[in-house]
Amino acid sequence: MKIRLAQAADLEQLLALRLALFADLKMPLSPEQEQQILQANRDYFTQYLDSPASRTWVADVGGQLVSVGTLALYVRAPHPRNLTGKEAYLLNMFTVQGFRGQGAAKGIVQAAKDFAFANGYPRIGLHTSVEGKPLYVGAGFVEIKNFMEVYPPA
Repeated sequence: MKIRLAQAADLEQLLALRLALFADLKMPLSPEQEQQILQANRDYFTQYLDSPASRTWVADVGGQLVSVGTLALYVRAPHPRNLTGKEAYLLNMFTVQGFRGQGAAKGIVQAAKDFAFANGYPRIGLHTSVEGKPLYVGAGFVEIKNFMEVYPPA
């Protein structure tokens, strides 16, 4: 198993992993929604795969991608715990069922941490499922309360 940066040639496998993530999260998609999400993610990965705003790592087993994780990179106003304002957010973490527990996700998280910290991003945030929480705790992440979000009215 090799942990590496995703490449443009990986696009179709990245899209398949993205759909598998939504299925794993029990987010049923109609055929129309599936096509919309595929196109939106095709556009995203085409624009951001090799971009200063994002990095995506994969676990590759003989040309088959079995795990993925994306680090979104951004800058916000500095604050006492982060004077640079440089922030990273880990998302899109998914491992194919038959490859879980074999170190793929752990390797991707470590690669993301190594990249972020080496490039002056002193903080990485993420959301996790109950099942994923032990992975992140083991990688040194700590839980922070009071996170909220809002969406525009439908």
